[in-house]
Amino acid sequence: MALLDTNPVQEKRKLNLGVVIAVTSLVVLVAVLYFVRSSPRPTTAPDSYAASLKISDIKMSTADNFAGTSVTYVDGTIANTGSQTVTAATVEATFFDSQKQMCQRDILPLHVLKASNLYDDIVDLEKTPLGPGDAKSFRLTFEHISVEWAQSYPQIRAMSVTAK
Repeated sequence: MALLDTNPVQEKRKLNLGVVIAVTSLVVLVAVLYFVRSSPRPTTAPDSYAASLKISDIKMSTADNFAGTSVTYVDGTIANTGSQTVTAATVEATFFDSQKQMCQRDILPLHVLKASNLYDDIVDLEKTPLGPGDAKSFRLTFEHISVEWAQSYPQIRAMSVTAK
């Protein structure tokens, strides 16, 4: 009966090399994902009607969700100072670090708050349009904000607007 010619030292080196390669690959993947996610996205110019949407009364709060992570809410008021009815809009939220440098920028759909008996419900503008001269409360929800964020209020501005 022939015995396999295996050297335990060589087998252990192969195993250690495999572990080193796997750990290195994982570290590189995490670093790439971090920098891709946190890199600023190019900003496009706001729609011409976006200047008719005035954002005010910004307030922030946090809460823990069912997954045990923290969620940040940005609430405020949006007013339509133009002559058209707004049926959809996106806003750009820009967060800054302690050096006043942008550390995160997100573009999100704008949802307004509709009061109900037990809680405020988040509703699309399509279901409750913002008419000329109207003002409504809105809420933006962030499940992740950069660790570099200085905890100051973000800059919020209207970007794309659908109006009729």
